[in-house]
Amino acid sequence: MLVLSRKRDSAIHIGADIRVKILGIRGNHVKVGVEAPEAIPVWRAELPPRGQTSEDRAALGREEPFEVLLVEDDPGHAKLICGAFSECRLPRPIDVAVAQTGEFAAESLGMGVGQRPAAPPGLVLLDLHLPRMTGLELLMRIRTDPFLHLTPVVMLSCANDDAAVVNCMDAGANAFVSKASDPRAFRTSIARIADFWGHECRVPRPRCHRK
Repeated sequence: MLVLSRKRDSAIHIGADIRVKILGIRGNHVKVGVEAPEAIPVWRAELPPRGQTSEDRAALGREEPFEVLLVEDDPGHAKLICGAFSECRLPRPIDVAVAQTGEFAAESLGMGVGQRPAAPPGLVLLDLHLPRMTGLELLMRIRTDPFLHLTPVVMLSCANDDAAVVNCMDAGANAFVSKASDPRAFRTSIARIADFWGHECRVPRPRCHRK
């Protein structure tokens, strides 16, 4: 049995060249760093999740859910992304709402005449190439809306176009992820995004004060 300590150097040496070090422990998440020569390949694999106890499930239910709005018109991509979120092991539940058009997404966010939700989502995943209202147009509307302007927005696109990346970042996107990579790499990217915005980084979420 390996005992990890928050206070001690818990580095493990594998032979003379490889060193594994615990970088941090937060709840049930352990961040591990690996030092190895460039000639030695290093890859990452997740351990199978252990069964949750009733206490774990009860604690998870008490956590405020991480709400994600996925704006994606391709049902196959939407299914792939939702599947990636379902496999994430965040210390709080994840609720994913799917909008197939920019107009429907704007309505669900309470833009225009729509009713505001109690709080904006914790993350918007936004496909760049949407019918009618493009992802870039919706992004610019989000960034000029006082209720939504702090909401993290990650742009998704099948194209590896540097100009599109620059345009999205200039318009206020927090990141740009290519869907052109293989499905496994894309799912890994989605999992990392969820872990960062849903666990490691917290963004202030304004509340809508209803009269």
